[in-house]
Amino acid sequence: MKKTYKGYTLTELLVASAITVLVIFAMMNFFIQGNKMMYTGCMTTWGQQSANTAVEKIGLMVRPAFNIEVFESYKSDPDMSTIGNYLKIYSSGNTSAFYTANSKLYYVDDTTSDDEDNISDDEVVSSNINNTNNFRIIGRRVYVNFEMMYPNSTNKEIIHSESAFKPRNM
Repeated sequence: MKKTYKGYTLTELLVASAITVLVIFAMMNFFIQGNKMMYTGCMTTWGQQSANTAVEKIGLMVRPAFNIEVFESYKSDPDMSTIGNYLKIYSSGNTSAFYTANSKLYYVDDTTSDDEDNISDDEVVSSNINNTNNFRIIGRRVYVNFEMMYPNSTNKEIIHSESAFKPRNM
């Protein structure tokens, strides 16, 4: 009488294990790529919303202005220029400003009473901005240029936004 064994051979188990491992690795790779795409999409959306908020606020302040100046930086004795990181806005009864420092865009409601050495009292409009010449004046237009960077990366740009405003009273 011959004995018959029911079950799988060692070769069959090894082949099934190898196929299972390949399927699991493929699914993990698909999950990782999907996660990266979702993160990139979320960061792009955040960058667009942040840039839109900043540009909208700048536009609201620039349009009614009767004079606008751009300076290289925000300091006590700035050098006036046509391109820089400090935008000073003169409107009726108020002098406000926007400037970039420490990868953030700041807003100063009243520059006459602002302590230039203390930026903690200035409103942060947007963060993760490249601090390279964000404001320009060409003719009678003010150009606002933003490069939004990834929060955890030093040189990776999410979006680039450039807008132009023409003050009504200039």
